[in-house]
Amino acid sequence: MGWSFFPLDRELGLGSQSCTPTLVEHITFLGTACTSFREARDVLGRLLGVSCAADSVRRITEAHGRSAVALDEAATLALDKDRPQPVASMADRLQQVSADGVMVSLCDGSWEEVKLLAVARIEQTPDGPHACDLSYYARLSDARSFIAGSRLELARRNTDIAREVVFVSDGALWLEGFAEENCPTAQHIIDWPHAVSYLYNAGAALYGSGSADCTAWTNTWADRLWAGEGEAVVAELARLEATAELEEVRAARQYIERRVDLMRYAAFRQCGYPVGSGIAESGNKVVIEDRLKGAGKHWQRENVSPMAALRCLSANALWDSRWTTITHASRRKYARCRLPERRRTHTVGTRLQPPPPAMTKSPPAKINGKPTAAHSWRAPISYRAKT
Repeated sequence: MGWSFFPLDRELGLGSQSCTPTLVEHITFLGTACTSFREARDVLGRLLGVSCAADSVRRITEAHGRSAVALDEAATLALDKDRPQPVASMADRLQQVSADGVMVSLCDGSWEEVKLLAVARIEQTPDGPHACDLSYYARLSDARSFIAGSRLELARRNTDIAREVVFVSDGALWLEGFAEENCPTAQHIIDWPHAVSYLYNAGAALYGSGSADCTAWTNTWADRLWAGEGEAVVAELARLEATAELEEVRAARQYIERRVDLMRYAAFRQCGYPVGSGIAESGNKVVIEDRLKGAGKHWQRENVSPMAALRCLSANALWDSRWTTITHASRRKYARCRLPERRRTHTVGTRLQPPPPAMTKSPPAKINGKPTAAHSWRAPISYRAKT
């Protein structure tokens, strides 16, 4: 038999599930927004009076998440040739780009890092730079794949035509590669709290954690670093490294010395630049951790990126504009349904077996009133011996 699709199902937009398109969207949205699929099931029943198993909520949500990932990958491949020329009026005066990672537990007992990109428009306020219009891109992938995939969100935000771009990060090697690949003209800045943490670790190793000497030393050299005196901080750490020979002091000296040009905090503040990567850290919290982390939450590796894609879609306020495309992509998989095959009584190409012959009639017991040999009277008499 061939392939077919019931016309009424096509008219109603039904796929493999016996749900209307509106109900499928409600299920997917609740499966994305709630803290668990069980909570989504309960909310679905309370608000809409629909009974749906938590496993069904999971399958429907993850299926649409996979469609969202596939569409993003296709759009990224077509980005260079199909992207329209951005309008200059859409460019931000100052834009911040930051990236970070958060660990997620998998079903096999391992922990893997979900990488997240955060993009924000920076406005100047009396209290300092303020991040607005935040958007995110997150995937469970290696650094190279993440750097390539994040180009789609940067293109949507017109990062390449922004008047000024700052890339604030903790200075990890893969983040340096991200900045060189995706925003090469951006001013790279080391996250201030991350830089200070190296000074605190060195002070704790020298004077003891929480001691007055540790606090005094850390505050003194943190103030010098905040004032843009990175070379003086490196010289102090080198002096202490020669006498104390502590690993924490050596690590602090190497980290700051290698990135001293990215720690000109006084000059950065004068330009109105943000010096913290809090937009990425908060993105980890509201986009990834609130949904994918928690007691008893473990994920199959292939389902992490689909859920992260849906969470970003919701956080970026793109759900309404992208949902139609996503649901159409998911529905195409089930546009043709295979009809069940009928049971065949024979194989094509073989001869049909003839029907069984009709049963013959028994001979008559009487003819002209006389018993025949078939009459019961003619049956031989059998005798059974007495015992």
